[in-house]
Amino acid sequence: MASTMEWINNMVRVKAERAAALVAAGKVTATVLPGLYVVTGRQHYCVDLDRQNCTCPDHQRGNRYCKHLMAATLYHAQRRAA
Repeated sequence: MASTMEWINNMVRVKAERAAALVAAGKVTATVLPGLYVVTGRQHYCVDLDRQNCTCPDHQRGNRYCKHLMAATLYHAQRRAA
């Protein structure tokens, strides 16, 4: 049986992979407002990087690091590096 830390590490890895897939598929769009992004999953979710907030149900239930927030963060970092 996996330890709690192994379970947490696995969940973070899975979300990071899903976030990277969203970015690779072109599902992250910057808005005209700095730090605000739209990430398209099953629906369109608004992500505010400055407030570390996302409108998806996962984030609204208290999960601070949903895949949409991770995807917007990755997209933002990639654009800054380019």
